[in-house]
Amino acid sequence: MFDNVLASVRIGAAEVDTLLETDTVRPGDTLPVQVVVEGGKVDQDIEAIELELETRRYLDEGRDSYELSSHHITGAFTIEAGDRKVFESEIPIHPETPVTTLNAKKNRAEVWIDTDLEIDRAIDADDTDYLNVAPTEPVAAMLEAIEQAGHRLHEVAVDNDRIATNDAQAQQPVDQEIVFKPTGDRSYKELEVHFVPREDVTHVLLEFDYRIRSEEFESMQVYHDDYSVEELRRAFERYA
Repeated sequence: MFDNVLASVRIGAAEVDTLLETDTVRPGDTLPVQVVVEGGKVDQDIEAIELELETRRYLDEGRDSYELSSHHITGAFTIEAGDRKVFESEIPIHPETPVTTLNAKKNRAEVWIDTDLEIDRAIDADDTDYLNVAPTEPVAAMLEAIEQAGHRLHEVAVDNDRIATNDAQAQQPVDQEIVFKPTGDRSYKELEVHFVPREDVTHVLLEFDYRIRSEEFESMQVYHDDYSVEELRRAFERYA
């Protein structure tokens, strides 16, 4: 009985660990995982295992965690004392997952998988695994084109706007702002780039922050079967 009481407050209780095949992914990927549950000192009834793909948004009043997607791994089972159970699954990485690997002067983008082991009549166990989210090839090409057009990557952040271009609207209220500074003489002091991915095309919103007038917005598209960095640079320079 005393061991049961201790386990209810996480002393000698079951533990969970999620093992990732890799911690580097791209939006739209599928990530194989193993969820390992290790029994504690007493048998415990598990209600479910849930995995959540999360990011952090920076708001005017602070910051919060936002759930991009949730994945049910298993329903109820019992983990006996000292036992070990392994559950294999695949986690889809949402297409609008923020990119975290950009080499910016200031990078505040974070993405992680949170594992929740829901334990009956006890404090749940959890596990957090951070991901390195690289850009998709169309996004990487667009960013390279902007750099070649005379801009340096300055800041990467995530806030709670739902981005829309002339042709598409984001599904998630998560806006990744990729901020560039022009290296030459430009009429604008800053450029914010936003992406809305679709299966065959990535929509691009360009936000120019001018020195002496308000922001202006332009839209571009990167068609996945027909693009090059040089073509994107020339298209971008029509607006810049």
